[in-house]
This record gives sequence, C-alpha cells and structure tokens, in this order.
Amino acid sequence: MPNKVLKGYVIGRDRVPNEESCRVNCYLNPDCVSINMGPLTEGELTCELNAATSGNEYSSRLKHQEKHTYLEIEVMS
Repeated sequence: MPNKVLKGYVIGRDRVPNEESCRVNCYLNPDCVSINMGPLTEGELTCELNAATSGNEYSSRLKHQEKHTYLEIEVMS
C-alpha cells in the first residue's frame, strides 16, 4: 500500500538497497508478517519489520505517511 505504514508493531529496522532485501529480512525473521519501507535516501531504503498485519484488529494502526510503502508478507509453509 503506497503512502501507508503500520505503527506500533516494529520488531526490527535496517537500511537496505531495495525492496527485495527488505522482504528477505522479513522472511528470515519468524515473527515478521509485514514490512514498512521508507523512501530511498542515499541509495538505501529504511526497512521496518512488523509483528502484525493491517487485519481487522490492527487496521486503525495503518497510518498515512508520504513516500512510504506498507506490504504484508505471505509466508509459505
């Protein structure tokens, strides 16, 4: 979701070169189910790993934030 972030559930934060690296960081963390990505600055994105998704109980935590992207991660079992 463009221009959105999930607030209050960040379990990790890092600077990464691209969206794929952020997704991989989430896949490697068993508690991660979604990510917030910040704008590209000096060739890197801010990548935040979240322990929740924007499902019904957390939808009020999804906030507008310019130049950021919220993405839910589908974990393959």
